[in-house]
Amino acid sequence: MALSYSDPWLRRIYFSLPNFMREGMAAVYSMKRHRVRFGGVFQSHLAELQANAGRTAEEHAADQLRRLRSTLSYAGVHCPYYREVFHKVGFEPDAVRALTDLQRLPLLDKEMVRSQADRLLAVPLPSRTIRGKTSGTTGTALEGVITEEASQRQNATLWFHISWAGIQWGERWALFGAQPVALPDSLRPPFWVLDRYEKELVFSTQHMTPAALPEYARALANYRPALICGFPSAIHLMALYLIETARSDIRPKSVFTWSENLLGYQRKAIEEAFGCRVYSSYGNGEHTGHLLQCERGNFHVVPETCVIEVLDSLGNPAHPGEMGELVCTSLVERAMPLIRYRIGDTATAAEGLCSCGRTTPIVSEISGRTHNFILGRDGRRLGPVDCLLKSALRIKEAQFVQNEPGLVCIRVVPRTDYGPADKASLIETAHQKLGSQVDVTIEVVDAIPRLANGKFPFVVLNLEHSTLERLEGLVA
Repeated sequence: MALSYSDPWLRRIYFSLPNFMREGMAAVYSMKRHRVRFGGVFQSHLAELQANAGRTAEEHAADQLRRLRSTLSYAGVHCPYYREVFHKVGFEPDAVRALTDLQRLPLLDKEMVRSQADRLLAVPLPSRTIRGKTSGTTGTALEGVITEEASQRQNATLWFHISWAGIQWGERWALFGAQPVALPDSLRPPFWVLDRYEKELVFSTQHMTPAALPEYARALANYRPALICGFPSAIHLMALYLIETARSDIRPKSVFTWSENLLGYQRKAIEEAFGCRVYSSYGNGEHTGHLLQCERGNFHVVPETCVIEVLDSLGNPAHPGEMGELVCTSLVERAMPLIRYRIGDTATAAEGLCSCGRTTPIVSEISGRTHNFILGRDGRRLGPVDCLLKSALRIKEAQFVQNEPGLVCIRVVPRTDYGPADKASLIETAHQKLGSQVDVTIEVVDAIPRLANGKFPFVVLNLEHSTLERLEGLVA
């Protein structure tokens, strides 16, 4: 995995090097991170998921219930917050006989996680933990603690999903993600870096201008990855170029997308351009939910790692076909276990088994992750913009509003300790990650208007339809 934004010192060194040395630095970075990502329980959990794939629905349900009782018992003993909650409502983890028993417990939202963070942490804290930040899809920054083991299980779940397309861990892959592999204002390729250690070609999603796309296509064709994965908005842009230029020499086994909703028109173009099936998946940095899309389009819950609820506006289970709030309970996290966590996304409830033959629970659709980019002056997509908020812990909520390419206003709902330094830091971070393509202003507001479903769009593009059609490939 190429360098992240988290270490400015490493980033400065990386950008000062010629490309072949950047590749070496990326490989060394991956070697150091390999144990955290693919060591420990990664292989055993991957093998377990593959072995469990042949279970009946009843076997899956029984094992999931056993794991839930174990999680609840652990939380009740080790986490002061849950110990108090369980006592207050008279909840006995060992007495849980069905997943519906979870409904006796209160919901947990991000603001509660932030205010109760110390009491949600397990005592003693497990060894080998990672402190990280997530901004999710609702524009709310959150800092938490996860275990290396949970991270390894999440990576194993990802590769279990990828194996559905006949791709095995260790094959070559290309990633269109948020990694800062090229300076934001760079106009000359390469806009990618090859991590030879993990056989991963990492592309910048911030430099995909019409002039640069031929270079992207050339790099992809030369590398011949078995798998292409990452943000659907970026892969869709690549697909449109291949269709327009009638190129058919880039043929991965499959494409997997995450972090944003995979929209219908994007799926159609990607499958046409690359000549393979596209799968989408759902996960989050808090490790509370894993949902894997199958070839029938349904999202399968991974019962070894989570319990998923879809709730209506009254907090009751949504009826099949009804859209509701996605509520997740982690079965793998032991540093800060989150139970009945309101992740901030919505899903459409489903019942019964999927026609694909897999016997795990399903939801039919996930929504809430549509746009996570803005447009630069020259029309390039810049994002994901949620990464700008990962260190903005004194901001309660934020929304990006764009009325013309190259200009964006960030609406900020401040916390009580928000001040001028936070505003300056956010603008600096935006300039650092978006470059000079975008002028940024900050507007402090009391609240961000919600839609009918209780959520608000993280990015609002108030652009003419013709502009969006040209830049996004939308059909009128």
